[in-house]
Amino acid sequence: MRVKSHANLWPRVTSFENLYDAFRAARKGKRGRPDVAAFEFSLESKLLALQRELLDGTYRPGGDRHFVVREPVERKISAAPFRDRVGHHALCRVIEPLCVGNLLRRLVLPAVIQDWSLTSLQPRLFKTGGRLVRHARYFTLQLAEHDLTRTLFRQIVARLERLVWHPT
Repeated sequence: MRVKSHANLWPRVTSFENLYDAFRAARKGKRGRPDVAAFEFSLESKLLALQRELLDGTYRPGGDRHFVVREPVERKISAAPFRDRVGHHALCRVIEPLCVGNLLRRLVLPAVIQDWSLTSLQPRLFKTGGRLVRHARYFTLQLAEHDLTRTLFRQIVARLERLVWHPT
């Protein structure tokens, strides 16, 4: 099986239009929050600064805030700063259609999650709580772990490594 590669994705991720649409997606349901209002107050300059940092490689994610949610069960939540969430949305808006449409349909899933529908698998693998990490010339999306156990995640990664990859 030959996997299709996609060129020139980074310019699409860092385009001002994509960052603006990512901002609009990130603020949904959160317009009353002070951090969102502060970001929106100087929206253009904040988006341009984020774009510049992403393009020149100086972007550094901020520290997460941690809190406990007790409904329906108690669990610890780690939330990225709003500015980072805009970056997460910008990345996911470009790569998610490629990954979900092609990769997950070809992915051989562990037996534990084979009955998950594609629509339930997608948000579990590509949570906006992930982080974009840069190492050398490569960018990695670190995935949220609260729906995936370490063993389950290793099984998925092992199956991903077995996929044939022919970069062009």
